[in-house]
Amino acid sequence: MYFTQPTLFEKLTPEEYARYSEICEALESLESKNLSPEQIRGYELYVDSIRQYYTTMSIEREEGREEGTKRLESALSDLKSGLTIDEIAAKYNFEKSYVEFLYQTFIVK
Repeated sequence: MYFTQPTLFEKLTPEEYARYSEICEALESLESKNLSPEQIRGYELYVDSIRQYYTTMSIEREEGREEGTKRLESALSDLKSGLTIDEIAAKYNFEKSYVEFLYQTFIVK
């Protein structure tokens, strides 16, 4: 889409344009070359794969944050309920020193 219909890409806002810096570079490279339709399609597929990668990573990063927050909340809850530091470290696969830090920071105060 970006290379076979470059005018669509030119309609992006500056913020959108900045998010796709790799596309900008590819488009600039393309403009300086005389490429066949097959080569253009190859560039287009490459850019789509980059965009898909960034989208996937963004989603995974958010899901990872949510999972980490839930694990932390559960660990703190278990600390408050009286589980030992060793039990919590084993249950959540946390370093013992990290659980001790949580205990000192949020439980002992």
